[in-house]
Amino acid sequence: MKGKLTAIVLTAVIIGVLFLSRTGEIRAAGTETENNALFDGLKIVLDAGHGGIDGGVVGIVTKTKEAEVNLSVTYKLKKLLESVGVQVFLTRTDERALCADDIYTKKLDMRLRGELIAGVKPDIIVSIHMNSYPDPSVKGAQTFYYPDSESGEQLATMVQNRLKEFLDPTNKRIAKGEDFFLLRTYSSPSVLVECGFMTCPEEEALLLTDEYQDMAAYAVFCGLVDYIAAVS
Repeated sequence: MKGKLTAIVLTAVIIGVLFLSRTGEIRAAGTETENNALFDGLKIVLDAGHGGIDGGVVGIVTKTKEAEVNLSVTYKLKKLLESVGVQVFLTRTDERALCADDIYTKKLDMRLRGELIAGVKPDIIVSIHMNSYPDPSVKGAQTFYYPDSESGEQLATMVQNRLKEFLDPTNKRIAKGEDFFLLRTYSSPSVLVECGFMTCPEEEALLLTDEYQDMAAYAVFCGLVDYIAAVS
């Protein structure tokens, strides 16, 4: 009971030192080292989906590539996690894929991501994506986990709850089990976060703003903190 209470207090402290500036940028302020004990030695891999010639989904209005938005949100999440002492590793650090365009295949790209993740041996894996659907009215962030992973489901549920809280309280989507490569391949708790639909004009417009990307990153961050506190 004492351990759980300590975790809850630490969670409150960590989240409490974060605030939104007038411009909407999320900043970390006044985080003390002693409050970061929960994150000592913690390693998290952030995977920005797609890259290179594989741009992913294309925005219905602006034709912006999903890969660009994925990378932007990933870096914002990286900054938040590092502000509390988490060791963060990226599978993709720029607009390129993990292999040259002239030899690119999805299978090779996923294998290279997998090799990087295996080398890190992370405690948690988070893959950032944007969604698509033929019906342009469909919207809403959603988090996925591997169906056979109880820890993945717990993490995904906590992230999904925060996405709903910070991005859209009317979002009825729940964490969902899916057999995605990055979710099924590793024993570490893993989630794939679809931050919204690039095929919905309303949501695409939001997803392309710094303010909304900040909030998406912050929501995922809070979900991660919730999970880490719960299992510590």
